[in-house]
Amino acid sequence: MNKKFYMLVLFLSLIMVSPPAFAWQKVISIPYYSQTSPDWTGPASAGMILESPVITAHPAYAYKTQPELWTYISTHLNPAWTPLYPGVHTDPYAMRECLKEYDTRPGFTYVIHDTPTYSAIVSQKIVYTIEHYDVPPAVPIDGGLNWVAVLGVDTTSDPSLGPYSINWFLINDPRDPVLGNNRYITYTAWENSGASSVFRHIATPDPFPDNLLKIAVCDPETPGPLKVEAPEMLPRRETLLSPDEAREAAIKGLKKYNLTDKPEFQKAQKRIRFGNPILVKRIAGGLRTDYYIVPLVKRCFFFWKRLTGAVLIDAYSGAFLETSGAKEPVSYPYLTLSLKRAKKVLSKKIRKAEGIKKRDVRVEMPTLTWKPGLSVNPYFPLWETRAVIKGVDTIRYLDFEKNVHPPLYYPSETNKNQKYK
Repeated sequence: MNKKFYMLVLFLSLIMVSPPAFAWQKVISIPYYSQTSPDWTGPASAGMILESPVITAHPAYAYKTQPELWTYISTHLNPAWTPLYPGVHTDPYAMRECLKEYDTRPGFTYVIHDTPTYSAIVSQKIVYTIEHYDVPPAVPIDGGLNWVAVLGVDTTSDPSLGPYSINWFLINDPRDPVLGNNRYITYTAWENSGASSVFRHIATPDPFPDNLLKIAVCDPETPGPLKVEAPEMLPRRETLLSPDEAREAAIKGLKKYNLTDKPEFQKAQKRIRFGNPILVKRIAGGLRTDYYIVPLVKRCFFFWKRLTGAVLIDAYSGAFLETSGAKEPVSYPYLTLSLKRAKKVLSKKIRKAEGIKKRDVRVEMPTLTWKPGLSVNPYFPLWETRAVIKGVDTIRYLDFEKNVHPPLYYPSETNKNQKYK
């Protein structure tokens, strides 16, 4: 009897000394604002952050409009960044000054955290800011031109207790009012350069050759010992996944990350079904990082043509990258506009823009591709085609609103001296 008693005491003591790890999650309730002018993701994200529940905004803030926030930001831009990011983009220093100006909590400030190597350090600071301060960090994604508010995180254990892995970050992306509100991005997609990485290095004005950094504007604490474990790395195949394999990966991913319980995806189990996966081409850092968009669609007049959400799957590994749900079913051009039809639209638009006749332009069959800085986000890729215009070989893109664009120089992916016609 005494032996059994001692065994019970030992078992209970082991439980108390080594408590089991439970998943940990925090989501901050903030408003969502889409940008009211092209490239105003900085003002939109600043507005969402400054209206967080715990922030005591300066009386002068009073729910400023994006033009009013841009007026302040534009007067605090760092001139050193202008050659890299010309136009009306918000640089990290201007974002920091804007948040410091209108957040009046005593003793709180904002710090730019960056790193050229151990990028998990910055991700850890993002988690720490959400966990410790209940404030969404401001983060430039997709190479630096687009700011988002990171309002939530899900980890394998309490980040204050020891090492942990990140399951997903939750962001509000001002570029896309359809799928930009509540984007659940897995840590695989956030940090993994072999997939469609979101949190990518950006070019900075630093004069040294290694001037590519990952940046976040968040809390003032000094980064502590690294506790974030590496993201999931699935083996990459030599060949693409089939559409059926991509659809199966989407179903498994939603369940794996417990996202089927979220309001955005509860309907997917009943009245919504997975549509035909859409392959998108992408090259980043010299690697093929193609991905599938697996749409969640709703029947409309006997056809599945209304989008309720979408899942992104790495086309070479099957990794679940991210997902987002629309508040209401919306039209989605990739469900209705075929590549053949896109080719005709491109040819017509080019002829109109160039003022030339049909015989003066030859357009090849387009492919869907994602171009950071030109695409809205990965859910809205571009139709890319090679075109011969009056004997000159060039490239043109068609966006989801059927506007035609020439190639765009993007500082973190393209040689800045490269010339395009």
